[in-house]
Amino acid sequence: MNPRDMALQGLTPTVMVPAFETMACLDRPGHRFLVSRNGLWIELRRAWLHARLPVALQDAVPMPYGEVTQVVDLSCGRVPKELLDEFIGQARDALPNECGAVVAWHERTGAFRLVPLHALEASPDHLKYEPADLQEGEHLVLDLHSHGKSAAFFSSTDNRDDVSAVKIAGVVGKVDQPNPSFAFRLCALGQFIKM
Repeated sequence: MNPRDMALQGLTPTVMVPAFETMACLDRPGHRFLVSRNGLWIELRRAWLHARLPVALQDAVPMPYGEVTQVVDLSCGRVPKELLDEFIGQARDALPNECGAVVAWHERTGAFRLVPLHALEASPDHLKYEPADLQEGEHLVLDLHSHGKSAAFFSSTDNRDDVSAVKIAGVVGKVDQPNPSFAFRLCALGQFIKM
C-alpha cells in the first residue's frame, strides 16, 4: 500500500460498526468514518465536542453491521450568555460595519473567553479578519460575526469558509435594534447542523 494512503487511513480510519456489541467511542481528538446498517457516518472528537453525524443514510441495502444514532455532546457546556451580550455590544460599536470574535474554552480550567478579532477589511456586508490568538490549552468553540443592520443568516461565503471546520458558527444580525436576530450551526467537516 502507498505510504500516503497508509498515513491517511491511520489518521482517518473507516470502522465497521459491530452488530452484536457496543462500539467504543472515539477516544482521541480527530475523526473517523463509521459504516453501519443505516449508512455512512462521521464521528468527531475534540476537547470540547463529541459528535456522530450522518454523511449518507440508507436502508435499501441490508448491511451486516450495527446501527448508529446521532450524538452531539458539548463537553465544554453552554457558552455563557454574558459573552454573547458582550459581542452584541462590540457589534453595535462597529456599526455600520460587520465585526467578528471567537469564544474560546480552556480545557483545564473550563473557562470561556471572548476574543475580539482584528479586522483586516470591514464593511456593512463584508468582513476579513486575522485568526484568533488563543492561549495554550484554549480551543475555538464559537466563531461569531455580525451582520450589522441586516438579519442573521449564513451566506455562501460563510459556507465556503466553514466547510473544513469543526466549530459552532454564529451570526448576529439587526444589532441596531433592541432584539437582534441570531443564527447558529455546528460546522463538522462539511456537515452543517442547525442549533
